[in-house]
Amino acid sequence: MPPLRPDEIACYEIGSGDAPAWSGSRRALGDDWPAIERHAARGVIQLDVGGDVVSIRGATHVGLVVLPSGRRIVIRSKIPSLKLIEWLGYLGEFPRLTAWLSDAGVGIGDDWHQCLARLFLRALEHVTQRHVRKDYVSSAAARPEIRGRILTTALGQRLHRLPCVPQVQRQRTLDTPFNIVLAVTLDRLPTLLSDASEADRRRMAWLREQWASISRHSEDPVAAITAAQ
Repeated sequence: MPPLRPDEIACYEIGSGDAPAWSGSRRALGDDWPAIERHAARGVIQLDVGGDVVSIRGATHVGLVVLPSGRRIVIRSKIPSLKLIEWLGYLGEFPRLTAWLSDAGVGIGDDWHQCLARLFLRALEHVTQRHVRKDYVSSAAARPEIRGRILTTALGQRLHRLPCVPQVQRQRTLDTPFNIVLAVTLDRLPTLLSDASEADRRRMAWLREQWASISRHSEDPVAAITAAQ
C-alpha cells in the first residue's frame, strides 16, 4: 500500500498468520464507530471489542474502506506481493509474468502496490516507444464551417451568434478516454514508487515528458476506467 497517514487503520485480512490486527481505543474512533459496526455487521471487517479496546481485521474485503470522517481502513491481503499476482495469472484474472517484458522490474520482496506500479511502468514504456494511439472523440464547437452534427436547440438559442454554428464534431486526438486513464495513472506512480530505483525514476521522468500534452480531464472517469479495463 502507499504510505499510510497517521490516523489510518491498517490491518490484514483474516488468515494472515502472525500479521497483527489493528488495535486501538474505541473512544478514539469517535463518530466513525457506528460506520465501523455496520461494516462488521455486513462482514467486511472482523471486529473484536473488549471494554474500550477494539481490534479490527479484514474479512471479505481487501483494499480501502472510507469512513464518514474521511479516515480510511486499509486492509492488506494475506497473500503477499508477487504470489498474489501469480495466483491471479493462474486464475486468468491477470497476465502471466512471462507475458511481460523479459525485465519485468519486480522482485520477490516487493509489496503488492509496488509490483503493480512497476509492471505498469514497464508496460507503458513499451507502449510509448512503439505507438501512442490516436482515436476519434466527439467535441463541441461553434464555427462557421459545418463539419459535424448541428445542435439545433443551441442554435435556436444563439441565432444572434451566426455565422458560428454550434455543433458536435469528431476529431482524431490523443486525448482519448483510454489515454487519459493511462496519463492519470502515470501521475500516481511517484507516490506508489517512493523508493524507486534510479532507472525507474528516469523512466518515469521520460514518460511524464512524453505524456505531458495529453489531457488529465475526464467527464466520466468511472466509465473511462471501466471501458479501459
